[in-house]
Amino acid sequence: MESTNAVHEPTSFEESHFRMKNPVTDFLLWAAKTDCRLLRLCTPFTQKTHVARGYFVLLTSLFSLGSCYYTVSTIASSSPMVAVPLSLLWASMIFMIDRELVGNWSRRSLWLRVALATILGLIIAIPAEIRVMEGRIDQQIARTYNKENGDAIARLQQRQRDADQHEADLRQQLAGLRGEVEETGRNLEAEIVGRMIAHQTTGLAGKGPAYEAASQRLDILDTQIKNVYDELNQVQDDRARIIADFKRQEIAPVHDFPTRYEALESATPWFSPMWKLSWFITLAFILVDMMPVLMKAFSPVTDYDRLLAAQVRENIERVRVVADSNAQVMDKGFLTPRPSTVELFEKLFAPEESKIYG
Repeated sequence: MESTNAVHEPTSFEESHFRMKNPVTDFLLWAAKTDCRLLRLCTPFTQKTHVARGYFVLLTSLFSLGSCYYTVSTIASSSPMVAVPLSLLWASMIFMIDRELVGNWSRRSLWLRVALATILGLIIAIPAEIRVMEGRIDQQIARTYNKENGDAIARLQQRQRDADQHEADLRQQLAGLRGEVEETGRNLEAEIVGRMIAHQTTGLAGKGPAYEAASQRLDILDTQIKNVYDELNQVQDDRARIIADFKRQEIAPVHDFPTRYEALESATPWFSPMWKLSWFITLAFILVDMMPVLMKAFSPVTDYDRLLAAQVRENIERVRVVADSNAQVMDKGFLTPRPSTVELFEKLFAPEESKIYG
C-alpha cells in the first residue's frame, strides 16, 4: 500500500509548464492571443508552437517599426518627434492585426492575412531595399542631377575656365611687372653710384635725367601692379557671382523617400543582379511577414484549437438557450421587469464577475 505522505512527483506536463513559465514566454503567448487557461491543458508541443507564433507576430511588428521609421525619417519635413510616434503607431497596428488573425479560433480569415501579408511585405521590403542599395541609389541620383543640370553645369564650367585663364594671365602679367620693378630698381641704384650697365644706365653718378626716368618708371610699375591686384580681387568676386548664377538655375538634388524609390527603380533594371537582389529581399520580407499565418494555416489542428473551438461553440449554444428561455418568459409577462439575456448569462456562468461589477 502506497503511503499517503509520499512526495508528489510532478508529471511531465507540469515540468514542461514550469520550464515555460517566465515573463518572456508570457508576453509571446499574449502576442499570439493565447488563452493560457486552455494552453495549460495542452501538450508541450502545442505550448511551444504558440510561443513561436507570438515570436513571429512580434518580429513582423518590429520590421514594420524599422521600415516606417526609415520611410518617415527620409521625408524632408520630418523630424524624430514625428517619425517615432508614427512608427510606433504603425507597428502597433500591424502587431494587433497579426495577433487577432493568429489567435482567431477559425482559420477562414487566414487567407485574408496572406493577401495582407503580401502587401505589408512589399511595403516593409522597399525601405530595406533602399537601405541596402544606398550606394547605387546615390549614384543614380547623381546621374539624374547631372542630366537635369547639364546645360547649367556646362556654362558654369566654361565660365570657371574663363576665370581661371584670366587669373593665370593676370598672374603672368604680375610676374613680368615684378621683374621690371626689380630691374628698374637696380638701374636706379646704378645711376646713383655711377655703375655702368650696358644699354641700361649712363654710368654717371647722381640724380640726372636717367635717374628721374627710372624713378617715374617705378611709379608707373607700382600703379600697374596695384591695378593687377585689383583685377585679381575682381576675379574672385566674379567666381562668387558665377556660383550664385549657377545656384539660381540649378535643379537641386532631392534625397527624400519618393526620390530614392524612383532612383531604386532606375538602379535595378530587369534581370540584372541588382534586380534579382531586390526581389530576393522583397520575397524574404513577405515570407517573414506571412510566417505567423503560414504556421497556423499549414500546421495540423492541435488540442488547443479543439479546446478553443469547443469553448466558443459551447458558449454560443449557452447564449442561444438562455436567450430562448428568456424570450419565452418575457412573452408570458412582457410588462414584468426581467433581466436581459446578457445579465442572465453573467449571473449563471460568471457569478464572481457579476458581483464585482453589479
